[in-house]
Amino acid sequence: MNIAFTQILTNPQLVGLALVTLLNLALGVYVFLKNRTETMNQIFLVLTVSIALWSVAIFLTIFYYSDVYIYDLSDKLAYVGGLLISLSFYLFAASYPYKSRLFSSKLIITFILITLIFSYVAFFTNLFVIAAYVRDGLAIINHNLITYTFYSIVIIVFFILSMF
Repeated sequence: MNIAFTQILTNPQLVGLALVTLLNLALGVYVFLKNRTETMNQIFLVLTVSIALWSVAIFLTIFYYSDVYIYDLSDKLAYVGGLLISLSFYLFAASYPYKSRLFSSKLIITFILITLIFSYVAFFTNLFVIAAYVRDGLAIINHNLITYTFYSIVIIVFFILSMF
C-alpha cells in the first residue's frame, strides 16, 4: 500500500474530512441527477462542489504542511472555495423556496464577476499571498492584510444578502 495513503488512513482528521467531502459530493450529484434542468438542483451542486473544493484545501493544509508550494496552492484553493461557497449559498438562499427581491440578474452577474476577479487575483497575482516559505519544517504563508480584509467583507456581504 502507498505510504501516503497509509498515513491518510491513520489520521482520523483526514479520514473524517475525506468521508465528509465524498458524502457532500455524493449528495450534490444525487440531488442534481434527480432533475438536471431545475435551477435549485444546479445551484445546490455548485454549493456542494464548492464545499468539496474548500475541503480539499483543508486536506492539503493538514497533510502537506511542510511543502510550501502545495501549502500555497491550498491557501489559494481556500480563497476560491470560500468565495464559491458564499456565492452559491447566496444563489441558493435567494431563490429558495421563491426568488427574493435581491435575486436580480444584475446583482447575480456582479457577484459572479467579483468571484471571478477575486479567483483570478488569488491564483495569478501576489495580492493575497505576499510571501510563502518554510521555517522549522513548516510552510509559512504571509497574507496581504488589505486584500484579505476586502475579501472578508465581500464574503460577509454575500452571506448577509443571503438572509434577505
